[in-house]
Amino acid sequence: MNDSVEMPVKKKGKQSDTRMLTALQLRYRAIQDTDKSVIDDSTYWLIQGGYTEEDKNTLGVYGWRHLCNNFSQQWYLYKKKNPIPEEQKPLWEQDFMKNFVQLEPVPEYVTELFPKIIQYMDNLKTSAYKNLVNVNFQQYDITSFLNKVPQGKRAKASNATPMKAFERYFRNIGMEKKGVTLHNLICNVLKNTSDEFDFQDAHQDYFPKVISIKVPNYTKLHLAWSAIIPMTSDGSWITIWYSQDVHRTFQIKYGETLLFRSDVVHCGGRPGVDLRKEATYYRLHFYLQTEFQMAPDNEVNKFHIDGTTSLTTLYRQTIEQKKKYSNK
Repeated sequence: MNDSVEMPVKKKGKQSDTRMLTALQLRYRAIQDTDKSVIDDSTYWLIQGGYTEEDKNTLGVYGWRHLCNNFSQQWYLYKKKNPIPEEQKPLWEQDFMKNFVQLEPVPEYVTELFPKIIQYMDNLKTSAYKNLVNVNFQQYDITSFLNKVPQGKRAKASNATPMKAFERYFRNIGMEKKGVTLHNLICNVLKNTSDEFDFQDAHQDYFPKVISIKVPNYTKLHLAWSAIIPMTSDGSWITIWYSQDVHRTFQIKYGETLLFRSDVVHCGGRPGVDLRKEATYYRLHFYLQTEFQMAPDNEVNKFHIDGTTSLTTLYRQTIEQKKKYSNK
């Protein structure tokens, strides 16, 4: 009895290559417990599937790039045909996380405001900025500027302040339904002062508030949100903790808004993969307040709800933060 298995045969007598399918299957099985940077690395999975460094050298740069692009397309189709069960998705892709963290596209009527905002910021004196503690970030409250009517008869006639455009945007993406009071948005501009992008301590933008089901009309109470909107092609970087042990550092790209609820632990900070120079990472930071929860005055919360345990102690830190704390 012959135990050998014949490979499927394509037209013209060529054997089909099962390595692509193997790579797809391995990637699919690993999606829950594998870092996103690895999940998105096509070369890694092609090698795991059976391709070799010799194959890579034989194909050359363009041939291998073509294979990686083909693999990415096949991955999209494979996921569509074999939807990943909700419980097997990474935490950040599970549906319930939309109650805490969202990414939304930024419309043109908002992005067209960025050049004037950046011009205004560039003309400010350095002393106008507030330096944030232990990081190379500077911050400036631009709320009053956004609430001013721009020059020009047409703008004055419509009373169209830049802030009105942001109110419209946040309304259109459903933040008013989440209890956000759009008439009192607060906006800061943040930028970096050097080529570093230091990691902040883990923190929350608001001090904790608890909504108890024993409070009358508790369903009408809402936690506040924050929004970060990059204003240049540099984008911005952030780490979000989805649980005490699961964090993800990712880039907020230009044209995206990251929204996260007040109880989300996070920090700014650029990982080593981004080595660009002379990047200011200009970004807008909005406080989306609710009647139940207002923004603190130039403070962040770095402690658990017990008021004693620091979030840095409680939440597993990034590699960059561990290095930072070990050097202190």
